[in-house]
Amino acid sequence: MDRMILSIVVDDGSGSIAVTFIGDVGEELTKKDIDEIMTATMTTDTDAVIESLSQDLMGKTIAVKGKVKYSDYSNAHEMTVFAYLKKKEKHEERYFECKRTNTLAWQLDEGL
Repeated sequence: MDRMILSIVVDDGSGSIAVTFIGDVGEELTKKDIDEIMTATMTTDTDAVIESLSQDLMGKTIAVKGKVKYSDYSNAHEMTVFAYLKKKEKHEERYFECKRTNTLAWQLDEGL
């Protein structure tokens, strides 16, 4: 069974971080399942599919929860998302709670 792995750069105007969405979390963000994307890449130019996804996500405000780690390879922090938060209420409370456990919940503008 195929799983979606979607890697984007999230930018809030003060900095950016590479963010990876795996499986259901990526499907939830794109509102497309992996079968739909796989079919599109087989029938359409892959670059066109990526461009379409990019246009759908560009500038969208999101809230995510995941684990942040430092990568020696990229020499930067990277985040793996384990929850795409649809509701943004109590955002600050969630952020501080998660920060204590080495995870972050951010509401940021995305850019690809």
